[in-house]
Order: sequence, then C-alpha cells, then structure tokens
Amino acid sequence: MGKLSAARAEIQKAEIALLAMPQIDVPLKHYFGDGVYGREMFLNAGEAFTGAIHLTNHINVLAQGTMLIRTSTSEAEEITSPHVFECSPNTKKMGYAVTDCVFINFIGTDLKDVNEIERAVVSSEYIERSE
Repeated sequence: MGKLSAARAEIQKAEIALLAMPQIDVPLKHYFGDGVYGREMFLNAGEAFTGAIHLTNHINVLAQGTMLIRTSTSEAEEITSPHVFECSPNTKKMGYAVTDCVFINFIGTDLKDVNEIERAVVSSEYIERSE
C-alpha cells in the first residue's frame, strides 16, 4: 500500500469510528465575496471531525486554537493559530481540537448557495486520475 493509500485508509478508519459515536453540532458561519466562499466552524477542545473530499484547491486557516490535523496527502501535525495552509484537489482532512478552535476554508467559486457549492466542490469518493 502506497503512502497516499495508507493516509486515505487511516482517515476512512477514523471517520467510521467517529460516525459510531454520538454526533456533535458544529456551528458553521458562511461568508461570500466576489469569487470566494468562506466556511467557518467552531470546535470545542476535545472534538474531532472529518471533512468531505474537496475537488478543488482551497485555502484553510486555523484562526484560533491548537489542532491536530491530517490530510489524505500529508502527515499528521499539530498546528497552532494563526496557521494557513493549502489543500490540493482530491484531499480529505481530519482534525482534533486540542483547544477551542476556529477553522475556516476558503473556496474559489461564484456560487452563492451553500448546497450548490457542496455539489460543485466536494465528493464522497476520491477521483482517480491517470497521469
């Protein structure tokens, strides 16, 4: 199993375990600018999440707190705000809030409806590409 496949399998295993637990309510705030959508979430210390597979390059900002973060294309690391990083297309994230955290995704789109944005930029499956 390659490094990428191992990372994907680790995140999938974590997601299955998290879905078996009582689910938390993660407050979301939505922001719209010209050609950009921002989604802000607040996590209490001790809460964990997995995200959808993003189909586009996007920017992530840990605006508050300390978080353990792992993507399907990178090793797990502890990050502390302020921290900005990019995620390439076909990437899924999982995170654990070490302290209370504010985490924001910025996605390039002209769409203004959150459901339409979700349909356009996320997937439940990885897109395999031949290179």
